[in-house]
Amino acid sequence: MRPLIVTVLAASCTGTPTADPPKPDTEAPAAPADADAFGSYTLSFGDMNSQYIDVELVLPSPPETLSLRMAAWTPGSYRIRDYAKFVERFRASNADGTPLEVSKSSKDTWAITGPFSGPVVVRYSVDSHELNVRGNWVEPDFASLNGAPTFVVPVGHERETLDVRIQSPESWPVITTALPPHPSGEAGRYRAPNYDVLVDSPILLGTQTPTQWTVTDPADPSRQVPHLLVHEGLPESWDLDQTASDVQRITEEIIGFWRGIPYENYAYINLITGGRGGLEHKASTLMIASPYITKDEARHKDWLGLVSHEFFHTWNVKRLRPVGLGPFDLSKETYTPSLWVAEGITSYYDDLLLRRAGLLSDDEYLRRMAENVTHIQARPGRFERSLEDSSHDAWIKYYQRDHNESNTSISYYKKGAVVGWLLDAEIRRASNGSASLDDAMRLAYARYAAGPGYAAAEFQAVCEEVAGTSLEDFFATAIRGTDELNYEPALKWFGLEWESSVADDPSAWLGLRMNGDRIFSIVRGSPAWKADLLPGDEIIAAGGYRVRVGLSKVLSGIEPGDSLTLTIARHDKLRTVSVEAGEEPLNSWSLQVDEGASVAARTHRKAWFTPAVPVPAPSESESVE
Repeated sequence: MRPLIVTVLAASCTGTPTADPPKPDTEAPAAPADADAFGSYTLSFGDMNSQYIDVELVLPSPPETLSLRMAAWTPGSYRIRDYAKFVERFRASNADGTPLEVSKSSKDTWAITGPFSGPVVVRYSVDSHELNVRGNWVEPDFASLNGAPTFVVPVGHERETLDVRIQSPESWPVITTALPPHPSGEAGRYRAPNYDVLVDSPILLGTQTPTQWTVTDPADPSRQVPHLLVHEGLPESWDLDQTASDVQRITEEIIGFWRGIPYENYAYINLITGGRGGLEHKASTLMIASPYITKDEARHKDWLGLVSHEFFHTWNVKRLRPVGLGPFDLSKETYTPSLWVAEGITSYYDDLLLRRAGLLSDDEYLRRMAENVTHIQARPGRFERSLEDSSHDAWIKYYQRDHNESNTSISYYKKGAVVGWLLDAEIRRASNGSASLDDAMRLAYARYAAGPGYAAAEFQAVCEEVAGTSLEDFFATAIRGTDELNYEPALKWFGLEWESSVADDPSAWLGLRMNGDRIFSIVRGSPAWKADLLPGDEIIAAGGYRVRVGLSKVLSGIEPGDSLTLTIARHDKLRTVSVEAGEEPLNSWSLQVDEGASVAARTHRKAWFTPAVPVPAPSESESVE
């Protein structure tokens, strides 16, 4: 068994440095660098209320031309973040303390000019006030660090070995990270084989509560792989035993799906700080959760869906990945048409594998799928941008949403999940039930995980190989096209049906979304669109009366077809606009089992939901219906 990746530091760990780094002529001696590492980082923390990380990088044998770069984005979050904006007090010196000239050659690159007399020491501070899964956060209770906004790297030497030493204050006795431990075995020291691994290994320092277990590798039953679930900020309201049991069940089911374990150990890192979020890494995931979710069954299962999603990424994205998504160039955008595979198919399987693991009922799973369909059908953007286009434009669309987002784009998460379901049905139908998308994902993993990644055409070819027939029409329509999706083949194959949710007495509808008393967005082609209302318009009155209770209250008093006079303010100038209310469109799709489905369809549905790992039998204290 490999050592666990949680390190408990002794109470006598290194003391805290001062908040402000000393001036260059009084710099403390640089930490010793290992001769077999290209560079050695030391992280320290002064006054933790100041929310800074102090970083020292020692380069024992600096290259003749030395430039260091901070990443502009972090893998898994496809938007330029410009992390260099958080770097302060950047300076460099020879090992004897002689200052070296530092100049900024670009927004995120520092050039250091010699002559170098032996090792070069670089020091800088990082402002750490972003409590999310991609940034840095430092406070007296804990610190959550990500590699991209923390470590500068010598340009052109990203594939070199890099060491990390963490000088953790006594108030943070536990470090959790997937960084490989340093060969010396010293607590708080790690060795990354390259910059990608360094960036891909978040670090949590604090007093987190761990749960540990092992899973047998299906590909090698003699191999027991350790797993760890840690919670930082564990409240009394959190059901530790239940979440640990559920996460273990998810882990086993997903490993059973992929039929092997590609890592030496794995850490689920959960910050119970409020909010929601998750980001995948090769041997860990960093998540953020509300302290109250285990007291609400629906919110608890939603969090389990997040766990499932991020863990599935361990294979699909971190290893089976589109070309360009590793090794990374974190200095600029990396475009791919296949985020619908990376994120959308993962979104398909996150809930499906909860169902197979026995953590969702049939009705709960189908309701979640129907919510994805509702999201797609409510957005005119589905006719404007294909899944491949949405994947390519994630940098300017998905991660930078605006008032027109629903009209001009579609989520490659939501539509990707639904298309994953439809693709699964297509493969099952074409192969007469002998193959599925499960098989296509495993074949793609076997073929492309060890290489530079797959191209869009190569993923399609794998699906066709498994299906035993061409899927060109499906890919051209559902993935590269913008036509309405055809749900009927999947419904028939799995024995499902839509339950109509059209109201007998439909409500009046204008087609706008409000942000307070201002219009935030308008649905293309809606009554508000036709009335020439604009996002940003402030609605002052309706029907001659001041709007004080919200526009929804006003609409509840009129019928579709009625005219409504609105008084608005645009650029502080009052205007009167007449809008004819429309009929609220179908905005909720309900998916359910077709009780009249054929025996074959019921067999197909059973196979769809069959777990890779048998669901444990209920205990004697549990009722069985």
